[in-house]
Amino acid sequence: MNTLMTFLVLFTGLFAPIELQENKAECRTKDYSSKERMSTEAAIPKIDFCLEFALNAIAVADKARSLKNSIKKDQWEETLYLNDLYFNFYQGKKLKVCRLISREIKALVKQADNKPPSLFLEELAQIFERYNTIEKIEKYSAKSDFIESSIAPYVLSPSQLEPILNQSLAKDDFLTTEEWREKKEADSTYLAELTRFYDLLNYGESRILNQLFNMASLEEQLHLDPAFKYSISAKELIAFLKQGNTGHPLIRKQLIQQLANQLDSSKHYSIDELSAKIHTELSLSSSFRKELFCQEFYDVKKQRWINGYPPAPQELYPIDWLYSCFDAKLRHTSVRREVVVIQLKEEIKVWFEKLQPSISDPNIRNYCLSKKQWKAHIHSLFSASTRSGLKIPLLEDYFLSKIDEISPNEDYLSMNDFIKNVWTKFLGDKAFQRLDPFKELSAEEIKQLADSARVLLAPAKNWEKAIRDSRCQQSK
Repeated sequence: MNTLMTFLVLFTGLFAPIELQENKAECRTKDYSSKERMSTEAAIPKIDFCLEFALNAIAVADKARSLKNSIKKDQWEETLYLNDLYFNFYQGKKLKVCRLISREIKALVKQADNKPPSLFLEELAQIFERYNTIEKIEKYSAKSDFIESSIAPYVLSPSQLEPILNQSLAKDDFLTTEEWREKKEADSTYLAELTRFYDLLNYGESRILNQLFNMASLEEQLHLDPAFKYSISAKELIAFLKQGNTGHPLIRKQLIQQLANQLDSSKHYSIDELSAKIHTELSLSSSFRKELFCQEFYDVKKQRWINGYPPAPQELYPIDWLYSCFDAKLRHTSVRREVVVIQLKEEIKVWFEKLQPSISDPNIRNYCLSKKQWKAHIHSLFSASTRSGLKIPLLEDYFLSKIDEISPNEDYLSMNDFIKNVWTKFLGDKAFQRLDPFKELSAEEIKQLADSARVLLAPAKNWEKAIRDSRCQQSK
């Protein structure tokens, strides 16, 4: 358009007033003799024709869009009459630009039955916009004897377009000026209320997102035991959600469907995995939102809310959606290994601290112990766990192996050496204190041991008696 205006300024002094003849009958019947053409050619610069053609192309494109926006039914009665569109260019068939436009319009008309009038007119406007500047027309310039002061024999005028379209559409299918104004006002109201409805949906979605972003506090609210891992069956979850009745039924149904599409019905999902899936499927598509708005909440014809007012956010998104997805009835539990390992270690530490005073008693420290007897008694001290079907691993093996390391060639050892080289290093031993020293046991077995450790581990008085029963008179 800027290019066009530039040419208008440059050639203002050269052009005669532009008169676009709009009578369709004249366009088809007017006869131009060779003599008239030659005299016109001598008088009228070629640029006049290109400028008028470009201006007309802009006017026709604008008219097509104006008609597009004022169609009531947006459907054809008879597309046969559209053939007149490209007949208008017949007079200029020797002009390359006219042949091109005629060919494009003919192809568009052939496909008219497969598209609504509004789309047809949009595509028609785009055809003419391809010829809306002088530079574009000059590429398809006419032979010299076809340059005329008027473009009437070679073009379609804006006023010709509406009658042709009227024949193809139902009678009175275009909006009046008053109807057009009312439609614009109604569209404005509709869009404002649709935006308002979208805001309500976004608020409901954001409430659930806030809960998801604070999963730690949610776990506390759900009273989840940190010693356990929780998982939820996808199949059970979807069946359970379908029983709910909060929020709008269509929104709830859509959320369930979106979530079901993300889950494998044969799998169990952890809390973190499930929360990620829920997050992904919380947003409703634009098409679903718009259809819901027009179907359930807003009367488009009357331009008002069906119930007289917009819905409250809690009427849309189900307020208990997140808690429903993690309902206690759905949760399957399993022991969290790293937690129960720490619990068992703590029980062993407590037991060790209770024995410490007896083991470190000055009288006991001076004892000489028979390795054979001491080993037998250590085995006996852990026999309670063996009898109950449980055995705390490493403890017995740990002490027995360390006894052999002290004076390996002797049958005796001093209690003082045992305290110094075994006992006081017990809790600091890296082999024992690695992340999971109970790797041969399942998490459930470790949990059982932690709960039973105080019974399985012999008390201090039993250890004192075992030490005394193992002593000897022979000095090391």
